[in-house]
Amino acid sequence: MRVISLVFLLILMACRNSEPAENKPPDLSKSEWSEELSIDFNQEIHIREELDIQIYLAHHKDLHMSKTESGLRYIIARGSYEDAKAPREGEIVTLDVKTSLLKTGELCHQTDSIPLRFVLGRSEVPSGLQEGVKLMRITDKARFILPSYLGGGLLGQDYIPPQAVLIIDAVLLNIE
Repeated sequence: MRVISLVFLLILMACRNSEPAENKPPDLSKSEWSEELSIDFNQEIHIREELDIQIYLAHHKDLHMSKTESGLRYIIARGSYEDAKAPREGEIVTLDVKTSLLKTGELCHQTDSIPLRFVLGRSEVPSGLQEGVKLMRITDKARFILPSYLGGGLLGQDYIPPQAVLIIDAVLLNIE
């Protein structure tokens, strides 16, 4: 009986120590990721996002949006101050903002009673929103569509999920 118990124990221990090759962690020193693969990956994301935006705009034909060189899409409804100046970099802007995901329409962020206030060009606010605000005047209402590279990027940011195309509705309340 002892011999059988000993053999059984040895078999159990032998199975525990042998680890299949597929369970071993990858050898990161021999990584096959390259700059070329990174470029291909980013281009693929850009193509996918551009297609998502085009499908959205095809379903919302009433949105006659303009497009900047960076890829920001926007439409601005001019407010009551037609002769007001657009904000410049370094000025403090105050906005009411509603941010949602293009694909699902899910609300990510909304300024309820406390408006968003930041220094234009010198803050953590997504670059696409900053670019769009520069096109506005006080009391203007705007809708922006930001590809992920102008929003939260590949990793996301605060309330913005990774690789998310954003729709931002904004009202410029004040410029200081």
